[in-house]
This record gives sequence, C-alpha cells and structure tokens, in this order.
Amino acid sequence: MDLTPYRYDGKHNMDLTQWPTQEIAANADEIRESDLVTLQKLQRRLFAQKENGVVVILQGMDTAGKDGLIRHVFSGLNPSGTRVESFKQPTSVDLQHDFLWRINQALPARGEIAIFNRSQYEDVLISRVHPEILVGQHLPDVQTAADVTDKFFKRRYHDLRHYEQYLRHQGIVTYKFFLHLSYDEQTARLAKRLALPEKNWKFDPSDLKKLEAGKL
Repeated sequence: MDLTPYRYDGKHNMDLTQWPTQEIAANADEIRESDLVTLQKLQRRLFAQKENGVVVILQGMDTAGKDGLIRHVFSGLNPSGTRVESFKQPTSVDLQHDFLWRINQALPARGEIAIFNRSQYEDVLISRVHPEILVGQHLPDVQTAADVTDKFFKRRYHDLRHYEQYLRHQGIVTYKFFLHLSYDEQTARLAKRLALPEKNWKFDPSDLKKLEAGKL
C-alpha cells in the first residue's frame, strides 16, 4: 500500500479540508495481517538492539477511533515491550511541573514501544480553545485568559520542536498519526454512543456543547 498520499511533507500549509476523511483499501484485512507480521519482526529487532525507543503518537478529535486503532493495529505486538499511555486532563501533580513533565515520565526505554493516546500536542490544542485552563497552572506571565496570546503559543511551538529534536538525539524515534474524520461522521458516532447501551459509558454531555461550537 502506497502511504505517500497520507504523509505530510512539511513543505506546505496543512489544509485538512482538502484531505479525504474516509478511504479504505479493498484488501485492508490482508494488508493488516501482513503488516502485523512485519511489526512483530521489527519489535524483536528493536528489543535485541536496545539502541532506540519508539513513540507512536495518535492524535484526533473525539470519536476519531484512537482506541480502536490501538486494539486492531498493535494487537500483535509483544505486550512485555509495549505500553499504551492515555493523556487526559492533567492531574494536580502534573500541574506542579512543566507541561512536558508527564510526557517524560511516559517515554519508552530503549528497546520498547510506547503508544500515546493523545500527547504533548494537547497543550497547544485544548488550551487554544479554552485558554482559561492555563490560568490556574501558575505559569509565568499568565494571570488571566487574556494573557494567553499568540506569543505564548509561539513559544510553546518552539519548545515542542526542540523537545522532539532532543528526543531524536537520545535515540527516541517518534511516529505521529492524525486520525481525520468529518464533522458529520463525528456527529453520527456521538449519536451512536447514546443509542447503543454498550457505548453509553463513553458519552459525555459536554461533548455535544463542544460539537455545536465546533470545538471538539
């Protein structure tokens, strides 16, 4: 399967409206089975060499399918060398440290794989929509939501880029995936969470308000 159309080359501005939200290969199951065998071989080599750690970052709007992807794509990996980390709202302990502190705690050892369900990028996504959440984090020069300016985020983007460079220098290889879905598909999936009893536990009433505001 040619993955070139799905890779962002970093040379142009990203416009998600120009990217398809639903495209399934005719032989997707065959590709998955073949790729699982390849992943198993690569994981064994990674563990034996113990030179690199691998971080797989999954980003996407709510209902994009991050949990399902982890179950289906990484099901064949050896669990002793694989760890899934889900980054939700920072805890009180997290907020006593820098915003990358909890990311550092979750990094894989050399020879291991860590799968991040959401990541450090949440700190430049959610806070852009809700800058008020940064007010209580005791950050320098952030006393009100009005202090969360473009300058603040430009500094964070700088920190994130240099953090990734640091990880590469330490042998931590990062692969980033964005699960893209349409507004209509997201609405349908949220409705399914209400309609199907086995999915009710996933439903959060606040999701509908965010969806209406286009902020989910």
